[in-house]
Amino acid sequence: MTDWPLDYAWRLDMEFRILGPLEVRSEGRELSLGGAKQRALLAVLLLHANEVVSTDRLVDELWGDRPPATASKVVQVYVSQLRKSLRARHGQGEEEPILVTRSPGYMIRVAAGQLDADRFEELVDQGRQELAARRARRAAHVLLEALALWRGPALADFASDGFAQSEIARLEEARISAVEERIEADLALGRHSELVGELESLVAAHPLRERFRGQLMLALYRCGRQAEALETYREARRLLVDELGLEPSQALQRLEKAILVQDPALAVEPLADNDDVPPAELLTPGELPPVHVRSRLQHDRRALLVAALLLLTGVTAFAVVELTRGTTRLRSVPVNSLAVIDASSGRLEQGIAVGARPTAVAVGDGSVWVANFDEQTLSRVDPVTKKELTRIPAGGAPTGLAAGGGFVWVTHGFAGTVSQIDPGLNRITATVSLGSGVGDVVVAVNAVWIANSVDGTVLRLDPATGALVKTIAVGGSPTGVAVDAHSLWVADGRSVLKVDVGTNRVVDRIALRHQATSVVVGRGSVWVTSNLDNVVTRIDIATGSVAVDIPVGEAPVGLAVDARAVWVADGLAGAVSRIDPTTNRVVATIPVGREPGGVALVGRSVWVPVAAP
Repeated sequence: MTDWPLDYAWRLDMEFRILGPLEVRSEGRELSLGGAKQRALLAVLLLHANEVVSTDRLVDELWGDRPPATASKVVQVYVSQLRKSLRARHGQGEEEPILVTRSPGYMIRVAAGQLDADRFEELVDQGRQELAARRARRAAHVLLEALALWRGPALADFASDGFAQSEIARLEEARISAVEERIEADLALGRHSELVGELESLVAAHPLRERFRGQLMLALYRCGRQAEALETYREARRLLVDELGLEPSQALQRLEKAILVQDPALAVEPLADNDDVPPAELLTPGELPPVHVRSRLQHDRRALLVAALLLLTGVTAFAVVELTRGTTRLRSVPVNSLAVIDASSGRLEQGIAVGARPTAVAVGDGSVWVANFDEQTLSRVDPVTKKELTRIPAGGAPTGLAAGGGFVWVTHGFAGTVSQIDPGLNRITATVSLGSGVGDVVVAVNAVWIANSVDGTVLRLDPATGALVKTIAVGGSPTGVAVDAHSLWVADGRSVLKVDVGTNRVVDRIALRHQATSVVVGRGSVWVTSNLDNVVTRIDIATGSVAVDIPVGEAPVGLAVDARAVWVADGLAGAVSRIDPTTNRVVATIPVGREPGGVALVGRSVWVPVAAP
């Protein structure tokens, strides 16, 4: 890896940390790394440790396509300042260069084990090897030591910076995988009764992760809760079939069959004879890290507090606040929350608890409405007090949600129905059968419009009675609808259709370069997401032509437009992007948590349902 012959970080005077906010520690104290851009430069170099990073690339990562004229000189200044902070001393005080100049740029020299992410991955690999050898006690010991290195979300300072996104996602996946392995070791140690609560939280946070489902089934079965174990399987199957059209994996199916016949192989197996880590040394959730890990944290009370919190909660999720110099800064919201963002500052203000797996949001009748897919309910939230007022049965698993004209409308794509909810009564007052495939819904003054992706139609309903007024054949597979004073706009494959609301006829079809998924209207434009190509397309209403394709985060799932911005919920990026409509550029990215389910606006607040932390 490097020609710098140094040993592991706890035997060094320098340690680099990216499993949380960026930190560099030397001789037990945290070094000052300068301002945001200077810290970002160090982060870029650490992500390419022991590799030369060109000055041009550093400029691009720090400033994008709008660098200052003196960007290269500014990089030189940042490097000079960092060199003053990063000094490794050996022997009689001689200095060992860490940040070196190498044409055409710079390189940071990082020894084996000096970067916490490297140590984490080495320990996880060791834990997997111990588990494969049936040394469960050793595996649990090593895996908990690995997880104790985390102080919060990886590269937390740079969650909105493009250069860090892929590494943040990779490290988060590695962390979740390590939690799976640690639970596997705990199951082998017979700790099933202690794991049920933790696994229930993990399944709620990661509903499509089948390994957590299987581990919960096994833990419940070993606790004598066979019926609940089987119900956990049935819930997993319903979710996979309904959402993805897939059956559970063969492994999960085999586990269900083994539980049904009470297979003796499901019992706890004896430990390997050479699994000789003394039980007193084995970490369990609720204990602090071992002494040699704890010594690396003892000079940082904030890091120690976060590490202890993660272990006390079974490392199921990160703390939703970053503890920094006595202040709190919200970095994400808990599972099953409605995130509130201040539209002026872009600051994530709070998370409001709602129902299980919120997937859509709408505004109407003085309230914010959230569709909770898993529990088939609607949460009604007061936008002033920012509290959930009530939770209402939705009449089925909601696939679309809109509010207006004195009612809230909920589509149920699997049941093929739409329900009309009276906000004055907080209950369903009518349900209409329309055929499977109904999804996105929008309300106008004199009509409710619903896209049906199965039969290639848009349905027009009477907003007072819910009666079907017109079926408009559009062909293809419409997935989104939006309406202005004169036209209905339909996202349909690689095109957007314009429907005259007076005649109910398709009057224009605008070709796109990307697959359309959702659509809104605002600022004289139609805005269209493509969750396959990660772009937002802007269509000029006056000319009926595509104005620009705007790259956004990852898998955009919803849009909202106000006087100053276009807000985009990025499904896989776990964030909300803000587009400046005057420049057609993303000017801010606000992390909220994974699986955001759309976006809505009330006054100067942006509302985003979030299913996972």
